Amino acid sequence: MFFPIDPGADASLGGMASTRASGTNAVRYGTMRDNVLALKVVRGDGEIITTGTRAKKSSAGYDLTHLFVGAEGTLGIISELTIKLRGIPETIAAAACSFETVRGRLPGDDPRDPDRHSGGAHRAAQRRAGEGL
Repeated sequence: MFFPIDPGADASLGGMASTRASGTNAVRYGTMRDNVLALKVVRGDGEIITTGTRAKKSSAGYDLTHLFVGAEGTLGIISELTIKLRGIPETIAAAACSFETVRGRLPGDDPRDPDRHSGGAHRAAQRRAGEGL
């Protein structure tokens, strides 16, 4: 099992939840908000609140778990949290692409290129802009 959110140096899980950390795996696994299942929070007046349910979905009132995640301690201090763990992926792949210049990308990928747009949409965009694209 692994936790997909990349912790920063000296990061704590409570701090990561409080700031809604994301990291490099956010596209695949979501942010901290998507990976926190339940919280125990101490409010400013000393009241202790437990949020989250075992049910995946619920329509019973406000979603306090997601309200506290990312609030940066303004609504209360996170003292305990339940997180979602994932299975370790069988394979991991990475790729790198480099270009000689910023304009060195694929041909036809210029949004100003009239051939990229359909005729009607291009003419409408020119009228709105008041100039040629």
